[in-house]
Amino acid sequence: MEPRAHACRRRTKRIVRHGNVIVDGDLFRMRNALILLVTAVLAVAAMLSGADRAAAEQNAPSAIARMMVPGPEYDLIRALEGDWSVQQRVWPGPGAEPIALAPMVAERRLIGEAFLQEIMKPAPGSEQEPFARHAYLSFNNVDRRYEYVSLDTRYPRTMYETSFDAERAHRDRIIEVFIEAFTHPGWGTEFVGQAMKQRREIIVEGDRRNVVRQFWTPPGGSEFLAIEYVYVKRQ
Repeated sequence: MEPRAHACRRRTKRIVRHGNVIVDGDLFRMRNALILLVTAVLAVAAMLSGADRAAAEQNAPSAIARMMVPGPEYDLIRALEGDWSVQQRVWPGPGAEPIALAPMVAERRLIGEAFLQEIMKPAPGSEQEPFARHAYLSFNNVDRRYEYVSLDTRYPRTMYETSFDAERAHRDRIIEVFIEAFTHPGWGTEFVGQAMKQRREIIVEGDRRNVVRQFWTPPGGSEFLAIEYVYVKRQ
């Protein structure tokens, strides 16, 4: 009887109760060890992943720095760089004959790969009154639109214009920006104070020629071509 009792005791040592289920004790211990191992591996992986994420975030450029990174939208802007001879025409109203102004020159330079600066002035020997026209063109990576600002001592007001369809620039090589409303003082001696909408087209025709056209729309009226600049690259 003793050998059988001894065998029973040995079997009893390998049997454990887990809830209402009786399982082999060795398998139960192996399962627990495997659970602990998997838990430890997952914890280490999570720690390494968190460390990698923190390192990546620390090395990643800031949102403001990313605004300064030029994208494909700057292909057209770069095409406008250089020194240019400029001829300007003005249409005083719908159906009017254009008035050609004296020749001008313009210098366009990229500032920090973010802004195209234009400085326009009378052409040498053109014998016209001194003036200065400054303009800035850029692409806003947050709002996904072109932005244009101009200041002209001949027309002393700040013009701020933005695009609605940046994709057109890639499709047609035309940067189109708008002003919803501005007050035109009039071309005569008296203030008229006429409200206008403006649509500006910056047309990149090639490496050596581009055209800027400003279309105005009076209240209740039709759009008409008001101002045109033709740029030809200087030698």
